[in-house]
Amino acid sequence: MTKAKEQEGDERPEQDAQTGPEHQTELEGQLAHDVERLTAEQDRIRTAMKGLQKLQRPGALLDFAKCEREVAGWKSSLGEQGLKDLGLQGTSDLLDEHLVAGKKRHRSSTGRKLKEACATAGLKLKVISREDPVELRIPPLAVRLNFDHGQAEFLFAKEPLGSCPVTPEDIIQNHTRIVRSLDSAFEPAEFFERCYEAYRMGLVVQGGKRGDRLELNDFLGHLAARLQPKKFLVNPVSGNYRGYSRGQFAYDVHRLRQARGLQQNGRRLNFGVATGTAASKKTRVIYMEDEYGQGEYKLNIFFTEAQ
Repeated sequence: MTKAKEQEGDERPEQDAQTGPEHQTELEGQLAHDVERLTAEQDRIRTAMKGLQKLQRPGALLDFAKCEREVAGWKSSLGEQGLKDLGLQGTSDLLDEHLVAGKKRHRSSTGRKLKEACATAGLKLKVISREDPVELRIPPLAVRLNFDHGQAEFLFAKEPLGSCPVTPEDIIQNHTRIVRSLDSAFEPAEFFERCYEAYRMGLVVQGGKRGDRLELNDFLGHLAARLQPKKFLVNPVSGNYRGYSRGQFAYDVHRLRQARGLQQNGRRLNFGVATGTAASKKTRVIYMEDEYGQGEYKLNIFFTEAQ
């Protein structure tokens, strides 16, 4: 046997060992381990990304109550080691600081900036209550600021009309939008007549006589029916129906009063004051107020002959 063949024969066992069943099993095990490890890492990164993306949504950081829950769940799912491994410990510390001191900073800066924004927009601003939720009056609307949830709620006649994030820009923008909606086309004489028609229909349904008092809950539906656009009368389907809220009704009465239209055509529109237990049942009464929030709860409506 030649020397070359002897060397070739000596090397074959080593090569067979590198490509044999044992080596293949070891390699397969390593591949499986790497796939498992990277999959776990991928899942952890996905969890981290999902949590951060939730906190990036508009207004998410200003809803402090929800933000606190989101951050707690995010940190719990990653664990301390996960935060360190992904380089997120600094972010976690900033979020903790935001939840402790951020609400105080936000509350302070919002009050200052909102006052400036109202002055720029030519709007009056009055603080009604500094207790949570903070209540303001930006005529003609009441504005409640809930800093825990980062929401501003707009009301007229104590009826909610909309909400937005607690930022001066959002508050001014939504105040303008809601007031524009309330200030839709209004003709005092026509509104007065629609109210009288709705009152008479309510009396017919209740079996009452002219001059009787009709609860607002029994009146408002009839009024809404008489304020529908012509397309609803032609084809009364939900898509053609125009909603009419309690807040809008109170605002329209306010506009009627401003126009000195409570007395027309020999009749006067009157409201009965809610007293006792009736006043405590807010679903039965409506708070009739002016643009500055002065008013009282009314329970019923009736018409009398003008003196």
